[in-house]
Amino acid sequence: MGNEITESFEARIHHRDHLCTMLRAGKSAQSADQSFLGIGDPALDGDPDTERRAPKLSNMIALRGGADVADIRALPRLPETADELRALQKTFNAPDGALMMGEDATEAALKAKDVSGFRTLAFATHGLLAGEISGQEEPGLVMTPPKEATAIDDGYLSASDVAGLNLNADVVLLSACNTAAPEEVGAEGLSGLAKAFFFAGARNLVVSHWAVDSVATAKLTSAIFEDKAKGENMPYAYALREAMREIRQEEGGKYAHPLYWGAFEVVGAD
Repeated sequence: MGNEITESFEARIHHRDHLCTMLRAGKSAQSADQSFLGIGDPALDGDPDTERRAPKLSNMIALRGGADVADIRALPRLPETADELRALQKTFNAPDGALMMGEDATEAALKAKDVSGFRTLAFATHGLLAGEISGQEEPGLVMTPPKEATAIDDGYLSASDVAGLNLNADVVLLSACNTAAPEEVGAEGLSGLAKAFFFAGARNLVVSHWAVDSVATAKLTSAIFEDKAKGENMPYAYALREAMREIRQEEGGKYAHPLYWGAFEVVGAD
């Protein structure tokens, strides 16, 4: 039984790495010229929460193939995501225009922006699995919804929307829940959302395997890029490992349990 479990685990790792290699094939390794773009803290009307997963989504419906903007807007605010993105902005010494937050964190604004110039992109918001919104069969990220849904903007950045972006990023941080989850129960490989970011031009992803705590995640992701900045050639996976060590010692071990830091994984070329 032990050998079977080990072989199954190794097969999953091999499958994932092979998949990532294929998805990255043909993408330029030329570095973009701007350091950082942060997208998050969408303007939502729900009471602030500390978990980046939308509760009670079974009643959400689709309009013309998109998400119901009223239900999207009713999701909980995630105020810590603003702190997280500002901390990352400081780490990268990025200008004020490097953040798209609140009412500016819309699908329409993101799609209109030339995102090919950014080496690092960070999304800090709710992450939804395929099917968590009734009628929406793709995973995605919650954005600030418009007053009325359009073909361009319904407040839900689906995997198809992501695939249409033109990225040239060394790394994309998906600081949300379940961004590495398989596309269906028992399936191998990465979610359609993660695949879409590779297809769009990302070379590395920082993804999560379960619902994440917002406060702990903000501490962890800030530490990843601070540690990465200390060593120019440090692989992202090493920076994540060091950040995990650091957060376990925060506040007298308050975040020592793997629930707070173990969800994240680096997948990609470096």
